[in-house]
Amino acid sequence: MVNSAPEVTIRTFEQRRGLWLRMAILRILGMKRMGAFIAGKVFPEDDEIEFRERMAEAWAKNDKRAYTAATKALIGWSVLARLDEISIPTLVITGTEAYSPSLVTEPLLAEIAGVQIEVIEGARHAAPVQQPEQFNRILLDFFKRL
Repeated sequence: MVNSAPEVTIRTFEQRRGLWLRMAILRILGMKRMGAFIAGKVFPEDDEIEFRERMAEAWAKNDKRAYTAATKALIGWSVLARLDEISIPTLVITGTEAYSPSLVTEPLLAEIAGVQIEVIEGARHAAPVQQPEQFNRILLDFFKRL
C-alpha cells in the first residue's frame, strides 16, 4: 500500500473545510484549476515545478462529473473493521510529509498482523515520483523476502 488511508471520514472542521474548498474549486474553477491546486499540495517544492505542471495537465483531462461522484462516494468509506482479515505479507510505504502519515499508518500497524511500514524521509503523497530510487529499493527488498 502506498499512502492508502484505511478510511475517508470527515471528523474535524479542517477536514470539512478541505472538502468544501475542493468541491468549490471544482464547481467554480473546473478540473484544470483543481489539478493545479492539488499539484501545488503534492509537489510544493521549487524544484518540483515540472511535476506540478505535468500533474495539473493530466488532471485537467479527468471527467468533472466522474471526479465529483467519486469524491462524494468515498466520504464515509472505511475498511478499518476488516484490516485484521489481511493475512498476507503487507508493505505500507508513506512519506514524512504525506497528508497525515500517522492517521494512515497507526490503524494499519494496529490491525494488520506482521505489517511492515516504511517511511520515506521528505516524501509527500507522491513518494514513487519524489523519491523513486528509495521507493523502488524498498519494494525490491520487500519482494526479495517473500
